[in-house]
Amino acid sequence: MAKIKKPRKDNQLCQQGQQDAWHLQEEISSLDDKVTKQFYGMKVMTILNASERLTADFDYLASILEKPDPEFHIKDALVYAEAIMAVAAQLDYVVENLSQNELSEDEQYVKLTKDEVMMLNTYNTNTEEALLVLEEVCGISLKNN
Repeated sequence: MAKIKKPRKDNQLCQQGQQDAWHLQEEISSLDDKVTKQFYGMKVMTILNASERLTADFDYLASILEKPDPEFHIKDALVYAEAIMAVAAQLDYVVENLSQNELSEDEQYVKLTKDEVMMLNTYNTNTEEALLVLEEVCGISLKNN
């Protein structure tokens, strides 16, 4: 075990004894027992509503390609592709990843880790940005159509 150095009164480092290192290790071990993984909760209905909205958005974007409307031209295929991929990626994350999570005891909430909340935010931000560019470049808006 590496020696832990602590500052002396004259601000120079000195080696602590083995006893001090064991004492510190015991304090850390006792803290490990008290630490629990923190979860966030999202209502099941919120996730279901989000997946329905994302599915509708995806279906609408796909329908523009399947049955082109003369009013809505896809002026930039790359922008269109980025928008549809952003919606598809967010939908996939919500449906595939979050559906595997545990429910709260009352089964009203899906348990999410901090990383999952951050990923949801990232997917949402990416989708909003891609849809904004789609609206600006191609004139296609999911809100107006």
